[in-house]
Amino acid sequence: MDFFSRFLILLLLIFFVISCASIHPIENSCGGYQNFSGPEREVAQGPSTEEAEALPGDLEEGRRDSESEDEEIIPPQITSFAIEKNKDVERWIDYFTKEQANRERFQRFLNRGQRYKKVVQTILKENDLPPELYYLAMIESGYATNAYSRASAVGAWQFMSATGRRYDLESSYYVDERRDPIRSTEAAVKYLTDLYMAFQSWPLAISAYNAGEYRILGAIIRGKSRDFWELADKKLLPMETRNYVPKFMAAVLIGENAKEYGFVAGELEADEERGEFPSVSAVEVPSPVYLKDIAALASMPVDILTMANPHLTRGITPPHVSAYEIWVPAGSEEQIEKIKDRLVELKIKNAKQKFYYPQENKNYHIVKKGDTLSSIARKYQMTIRHLKALNNLKSSRIMAGRKLRISTKNYKSN
Repeated sequence: MDFFSRFLILLLLIFFVISCASIHPIENSCGGYQNFSGPEREVAQGPSTEEAEALPGDLEEGRRDSESEDEEIIPPQITSFAIEKNKDVERWIDYFTKEQANRERFQRFLNRGQRYKKVVQTILKENDLPPELYYLAMIESGYATNAYSRASAVGAWQFMSATGRRYDLESSYYVDERRDPIRSTEAAVKYLTDLYMAFQSWPLAISAYNAGEYRILGAIIRGKSRDFWELADKKLLPMETRNYVPKFMAAVLIGENAKEYGFVAGELEADEERGEFPSVSAVEVPSPVYLKDIAALASMPVDILTMANPHLTRGITPPHVSAYEIWVPAGSEEQIEKIKDRLVELKIKNAKQKFYYPQENKNYHIVKKGDTLSSIARKYQMTIRHLKALNNLKSSRIMAGRKLRISTKNYKSN
């Protein structure tokens, strides 16, 4: 049984228990914007930014008035979701539109995203997912395929290596498919579909994309609710995730109504001359070979071939296979077929067959399955008390994927 099958069964059991407690039905909405730090959720009273503001009364009543004990609850359709325009969303709209620096950055993201909009929304449509999810990658990375976060998330969709492997994205020394706009979007579609099928709510699914499935599940259990806004108001979600949903909604509203908000839609980045991401086909070539050699023999611009294959991080096809599929502009398949024999002669000799694994930040430890506070403290020659104090841990329970601060003063790597 795979990861999500087990997770789904667990989640359904939890939902059954929660449903028996007569909580509110699943809300249908959408989520987030991570790349800007921006404003936090407004407090209900006093100066503390720790306390989340309650939802506006009219929106709250609008959701609750339709409920009745005898009413059949119909889960929302996977192909669409509603976008609320409440105070939190409007705050992020103001953030993106009123400060000149933020306006310029948002416009840059719109321009860069335009290159990939057609291919991303085509994949979303083919998989019956909402086209608005296009903006999820925009807020994650600004559609920079070479984006690399401090947490080692990579690519437009900001996949961690473990999550990428779960969805068949290769991460090696020569290949990082998290940077491939097509394959990474296909993986994101699978991941988002799994999350939606598990939570039956787009706000929760997108929140889980940001914070992880188990953290959202924990919030649902503690809050006895499947309403994102209710969980956010109870401060059961991380601050970043509480902001993620309204930021995403703001990005969708601005992006889909760019002129209304004073932005220019449909233009590529001014300093980019390569144009829109091309329509491509997959063609198998001998390996390892340089992309520049393929481009030269096929009489095509090397920039086009490089843009179509940003996942080939060293500019060559991987040496651990004798043949490898690359993306080539649609219509050029026959050109590639004609030069295959000559490419065999250009295969790189003695290419090192080594694989790349992101180096762990020396000041942090990413919790892996089977890790305990005791084993982590022992590894870095720390006391458990010191480790818990560094990370404000009250419990000894830790979840896989969590990033823990560690002291490396006495640690010597092997």
